[in-house]
Amino acid sequence: MKIAPGFKVENDNGKLKIGSKENENELNLLPKGDWIKTAKDSTILADNILQTKLQDDEGNWKVNAIKIKPGEELENKNGKFVKKCKTDWENESEELKLLPGGNWVRNARNFELNDGILTAELKDINGNW
Repeated sequence: MKIAPGFKVENDNGKLKIGSKENENELNLLPKGDWIKTAKDSTILADNILQTKLQDDEGNWKVNAIKIKPGEELENKNGKFVKKCKTDWENESEELKLLPGGNWVRNARNFELNDGILTAELKDINGNW
């Protein structure tokens, strides 16, 4: 699904759909940053643990997990998560800062963002992937 900046993404019985306009005061569960460009098979586990495979400088995929907090920004440094300081991202583009908010991430696994296209496996209303 092509994401629409400024709009939430929702799980509509196992399918991604564009939701309502995001509220600037709402905190997005997913961390901001360009880490998603070199990530695959991302999943939010219990206790807000983000688990994903990050690509290192040689093109290899490394499994990483990090406890996340709303509003944080992460980057991939050679296959490992690094938290960015606010001053590091003040001049970055909005595209790199935001993954879409919304309820989709609570029942998603293996999500990826490539060229503005969000893909994810979602649970349907019966709990099936």
